[in-house]
Amino acid sequence: MMGVSPVYLCDVEKDRKPAPSDDRLKQIIQLLLLDKRAVEEMYDLAALSRSRPAVSNDLTEYIMGNHLVRDALRKAKEAGATDEEWLAFIEGLNGRVARRGTPKDKRWDSG
Repeated sequence: MMGVSPVYLCDVEKDRKPAPSDDRLKQIIQLLLLDKRAVEEMYDLAALSRSRPAVSNDLTEYIMGNHLVRDALRKAKEAGATDEEWLAFIEGLNGRVARRGTPKDKRWDSG
């Protein structure tokens, strides 16, 4: 179906081989009909498996396209932002998303 051997997939799962290319990763996501959380986790794991540290592919454009995001991340790093501070920030955004809703992301669209 995708031209990937079970041995290769096993090697990726066992961290003996790096994650597939971004195009292949997108094919796998579409094929498996993953939900939003699983897609995010797959992108994170793929970024971690690369020999050079990388930002998850689903975040790169957003981070690089918005200087405030980059500034905020650098300030959080400088300040040593705690998990509790990040959780409070995320909860604030979750409340906003719940009130307003979010645009549907085609990457997670199963139809």
